Amino acid sequence: MRKKITIVTMGQIPANTKMHDIYNMFAQDCDVEMHGILDGMSEEEIDMLAPQGSEMLIVSSLHTGREVRIAEHNAIRLVNERLIEAEKGGSVAALILCTGHFDIPDMRMPVFVPEKILFSLFRAMGVKRLGAIVPKPEQIAASEAYYSEFSPRIRAASPYGTREQIEAAAASFRDSDVDILMTDCMGFTEEAGKMIQAASGKQVFVPRVVVPALLKAIVS
Repeated sequence: MRKKITIVTMGQIPANTKMHDIYNMFAQDCDVEMHGILDGMSEEEIDMLAPQGSEMLIVSSLHTGREVRIAEHNAIRLVNERLIEAEKGGSVAALILCTGHFDIPDMRMPVFVPEKILFSLFRAMGVKRLGAIVPKPEQIAASEAYYSEFSPRIRAASPYGTREQIEAAAASFRDSDVDILMTDCMGFTEEAGKMIQAASGKQVFVPRVVVPALLKAIVS
């Protein structure tokens, strides 16, 4: 019997989920449900989820390609609603497709929260100095505090921006002493990781590749 898993994204799922790289990673072995926390919302409703003042935020994109910012507390609430629905619907596991902070409810099914996995992996790898690329400059200060355990060096470039902007942020790490460079947003694809590696000359850790692979090893 095929297992059902749920992938929760921060934006809107594509009209054809079969074109999504994460969907295709699991589709051969599992029944995959993808849910975007902004699915079914109008742009006006989405704008109401934006951060106020210095609130923590996440960055995502809509079907139109428009980049959006969502207050972290709104994202947590919407993600938890999707997780509860997924468990009720028979999913045996779920993945949150975001590297941000999430407080999830107690659940029977395992929920892969990238934040928790990343910290454990970096400790196991003996990372002393972490480099990271976050989407927005206003996220840098919070990220420096968040990853303080790893003496971080943080730069900003959105995965939804231009190739030149991403390469410039990556190139700024070329002479840095970071042990590893992480793309700190699930919007950065495997292809983007290769581009960042070429521009930075560093080993690049792409959560969008690593975390789903761990889930696949368990449920397949």
